[in-house]
Amino acid sequence: MTNVQVSAALVAASVAVPTTGTAAAQELERGTTGDDVRAVQRALGITADGEFGPITRRAVKDFQARSGLVVDGIVGPATKRALGLAGAPTPSGSRGVTPSNAATTMSIQRALGISADGVYGPITRQAVRDFQRSRGLVVDGVAGPATLGALGVSGGGSAPSSSGGSAVGAARTKLGAPYQLGGEGPAWDCSGLTQWAMAQAGVTIPRTSFDQFNVGTPVTRESIQAGDLVFFDANGPGASHVGIATGNATVISATTHGVREHAIGGDYWGTHYVGARRY
Repeated sequence: MTNVQVSAALVAASVAVPTTGTAAAQELERGTTGDDVRAVQRALGITADGEFGPITRRAVKDFQARSGLVVDGIVGPATKRALGLAGAPTPSGSRGVTPSNAATTMSIQRALGISADGVYGPITRQAVRDFQRSRGLVVDGVAGPATLGALGVSGGGSAPSSSGGSAVGAARTKLGAPYQLGGEGPAWDCSGLTQWAMAQAGVTIPRTSFDQFNVGTPVTRESIQAGDLVFFDANGPGASHVGIATGNATVISATTHGVREHAIGGDYWGTHYVGARRY
């Protein structure tokens, strides 16, 4: 057999052998079938028939466009990470939450005020991106150390209690509502809002900010996490104003300008900080 014939035979053999390498395992595209495709379809919220056809390709392209990815309709490593699918390689140096860390994922979801199903999928990723954007963090949808810290969630699985996360979610639904002294809805005062939010999580606390400060467990400034109540002397001496922490650095409170999310520290609120309580 001549050298030309050997080369031709090798080429033919290489074409005939199915591709089973790492690159093929990492990418899914039109015509692919199997369980990996079903996982993508479930993450996208479409029928999981295991066939990567035109409907799946369109759903992938729509997701990529929403997530700021390259819009090619191919599920490669970046798209897998964005979908929260296990097995997607994590970028070097990244220490974000992975789907296997369900406890932390649920804590993140509670802190964000979304459904806590423990799945770090596209809805959670988008909520994380929105949160990062609002805090001036790197917007990548990955719950790394900076994002976890801003959310008041520990990456080790320790996190706000389910009641604390539920209370934060309840308080978020009132953002933008007007202020009213003594208000308990639809307009609110500070302690009326916190009492109501905690009640939605099954926790009963007193009505006034002063009485709320006198119950619960004291929390140091560094240990504040989502669901804790944070007190200020903004309306007079002592714990005259209260908000519910959405993380270690921010709270939701009914201010005289309405219900809004604001910093715990800073030139104004930082100088009026009194303390924090956990219930």
